[in-house]
Amino acid sequence: MKQIIQLFSIVALITANSLYAHDNHSDHSYVGSHGMALLNPAENQWFAYHMALYTPPHDYQIVYRVDVPAEIKAVLPKRGLVTILPDQHFDLMMMVHGDKFSVPASFYAGHFERGGKLIAQGELVLQQRKYSTQIAHSAHSKLDSIKVDNQLELFIYRIQPSPSFDMLFFAPLQEHKYQQVNDCVDQVNLAASTPAKQQLEACLKAPVSYFETQDFAG
Repeated sequence: MKQIIQLFSIVALITANSLYAHDNHSDHSYVGSHGMALLNPAENQWFAYHMALYTPPHDYQIVYRVDVPAEIKAVLPKRGLVTILPDQHFDLMMMVHGDKFSVPASFYAGHFERGGKLIAQGELVLQQRKYSTQIAHSAHSKLDSIKVDNQLELFIYRIQPSPSFDMLFFAPLQEHKYQQVNDCVDQVNLAASTPAKQQLEACLKAPVSYFETQDFAG
């Protein structure tokens, strides 16, 4: 009888721990409609970037390696912004924690909230988290970088207190590139008559992969 009681105690403890882990993993305040930008910096390299905002449930900058159906790749525009709007709400913590999962989604040429054109619908597979950071409410280091592969590096501008901007830039992997990109980022003047994206690309001598100012204006 004592052994049976001990067995039930162990089962109850395991169940409680499992429920606690599940509750920690699922923060329901982050369930929502999480739009993303689709990035294709090189052949067979596909990434989704969560289009962050200052407030929950969108206050994380996250980059994921993704799989896109071949029939959708075939109709995507070769240039310009492509955005993704999942067709169902999901918990952003799944991306923060690096889960692998899939969602049905709509693909737009342009920004889906700013007149973008619906071009395809299909399953988006989020394969691997490459980067994640929560937007801070005080100034911090402005630039992060990650090695994508042996040839490519990704630079992510960490969104600052308003007014600020959001930026991703893929570049060939090379020595001293971080300092060059960081210097260019520091030179951006949001108050200047020349658009901030144009200032940055002139300094980098290359187009950036994603740039947003409207959501972070003062």
